[in-house]
Amino acid sequence: MTGRETYKMRTYLKHYNLRYCFSAGVFMLLFVLMIVPFSWAQAQNSLDSLIYQWQEIKKDTDAREKAKLLNRIGDELRFSNADSAIYYYNKALKIARESDLPNMVATSYRGIGYVKYVEGEYDYAMENFMEAIDIWEKNDNQWGIAIGLNNIGLIQNMQEHYRPSIRNHQKSLEIAKQIADTNLLSHNHFNMGISYYSLKKYDSALLHAQKALEFKNEAGKPNEGLRMLNLMGNVYADMGKYEKAIQALTKVINTDDYDNKWEISYAMAGLAKVYKQTGDLEKSIDIGVRSYELAKEVNAKWDKQNVTKILAEAYAKKGDYKKAYQYHKLHKKYSDSIFNEKRDNKINYLRLKRKESKNKALARENRLQEVRIKRRNQQLIAGAAGIVGLIVLTSLLYRHNRLKTSYNKNLQQKNEEIADKNEKLTDLNVAKDTLFRVIAHDLKTPISVVVSYTDLIKEDFDEYDKEELLDIIQKLNYSSNEALRLLHNLMEWARSQSGSIAFDPKPINITEVIQESEKLLQTNLEGKNVNLISKVDSDIFVYADYNLTSTVVRNLLSNAIKYTPKGGEIVIEINEENGNYVISVTDTGMGISEEDQMKLFKVNETNKRKGTNNERGTGLGLIICKEFVEKQNGEIWVESEVGKGSRFTFTLPAYQQQG
Repeated sequence: MTGRETYKMRTYLKHYNLRYCFSAGVFMLLFVLMIVPFSWAQAQNSLDSLIYQWQEIKKDTDAREKAKLLNRIGDELRFSNADSAIYYYNKALKIARESDLPNMVATSYRGIGYVKYVEGEYDYAMENFMEAIDIWEKNDNQWGIAIGLNNIGLIQNMQEHYRPSIRNHQKSLEIAKQIADTNLLSHNHFNMGISYYSLKKYDSALLHAQKALEFKNEAGKPNEGLRMLNLMGNVYADMGKYEKAIQALTKVINTDDYDNKWEISYAMAGLAKVYKQTGDLEKSIDIGVRSYELAKEVNAKWDKQNVTKILAEAYAKKGDYKKAYQYHKLHKKYSDSIFNEKRDNKINYLRLKRKESKNKALARENRLQEVRIKRRNQQLIAGAAGIVGLIVLTSLLYRHNRLKTSYNKNLQQKNEEIADKNEKLTDLNVAKDTLFRVIAHDLKTPISVVVSYTDLIKEDFDEYDKEELLDIIQKLNYSSNEALRLLHNLMEWARSQSGSIAFDPKPINITEVIQESEKLLQTNLEGKNVNLISKVDSDIFVYADYNLTSTVVRNLLSNAIKYTPKGGEIVIEINEENGNYVISVTDTGMGISEEDQMKLFKVNETNKRKGTNNERGTGLGLIICKEFVEKQNGEIWVESEVGKGSRFTFTLPAYQQQG
């Protein structure tokens, strides 16, 4: 008997109050037992058909069809029998590898990752998702890249990294629009809805869930749309719209030909939450237990920790503290098994490893570019030599002083051009070498801190108490963030040098950009007890690129925090001048000498200034700021005095609304 059918039977018995009518109860039980095999057989038809096809073709030589069919069998099993699903995915993986079918290999990895995601094994899920997207990127498979971005967004959401999760889903959404994949459009809107739900932005969550449902109906897959209805029901529950929540969640549970135990368990947990909040504790506990049993059946760890919390709270409200404590312990156990530092670090390591791989590709491209420049120089020198020969030949033939003088002047001009280009190339190489040397040195410090502290923990783990471990973790987190920030700036600079940064100017609300940057840097502000005062109290629109502008604001705020002592103050303000908005970030920090001010915004100058907590800096952030501001027809400058703080100011064109 499936969980949904058991729940229907209980609801039916309660509705007609048949607890005291034994004979009627027996009759109903016999009736259910007669129809269950038929319903179960219906649910098995698709899977049985696929397995029958596998028995028919497994001796054929077409490896692609074999791997494709095995992956489809895995898809059918992933919500009901995880072990069997992984078995078939691995068989498909083996065949695809042996037959050199990279896209099919990636599909198998993605399937295994999804099963691990359902089970709450997010580090293993991320590992398989990364394997898949790496293959799809190497083969320029746009559909696969979109799927990979969507999957990575799922893991980021479970890590509570909601904004990065939404950004990955938006990237996936753009690709899905380009390839007109309705199913993928629906998945991304649904997953963005989950992230907004987690952020408690309920209206946005409902909007994306509704869009996802419309795409599923358009694709002719209404049953898959029940997932969106499930999300909407849980959103309504948190909004206090209990009638709408019950209506949506009951439809998910009572749909006859829907046998996704994972989704049914989540819907039941949502109903249990509604009944707990409305005071019907018996119903809450009854359906909550059924949800828990289904979650155990599919080994969905997140769903187990979710519903055990609801049950613990329901029993506590009922006054049954023994049961409440039992479910509280289960909730704690499941939470610890899903969300722990080791697992989170592994996921972050996988993401960092992926970034490193992209950095290596960028370095290879830089080396190729240097070879191209060298060849161009050789061609230029050869051309110059040809011009010299032509001048000499012309001099010998015509013996004309005036013509000879003219050719000599041309030769001199070419030589000057060559010398100028060589000088610029030399300057660029010196700048690049200086920058990489500084970055390598500054990366060494945070990475050395991470290695040192992890070695200490590994060797003497049992000797540290909780507070000491927390202190070490905070230092590790700070050092890791410093390294990531530096790598991010390096990648932005490299992209700007290669001309690969997209520039899409449009009307943007600079006030929202500033507020978003404040949120991202809130931890840094609190860590140094720096007071941030924003004198921007209304919506101001500029005509600029959102991503470039966000990078400029974030870098200027980050620098201000770095060079402002504890208890200091940072002020952000905007003024309008001559059709431009002037945005300034003023701090009460260390200030900058005139000599050091001359070195700012220059890639070939080393920044040796340290922050008030000895934070190191390369000055790369300000270089990026200058390039991004000037790319948007703006200007950037600094005003500072040692010991009295600094003011960094930049301009952007104001958005002129058409009358």
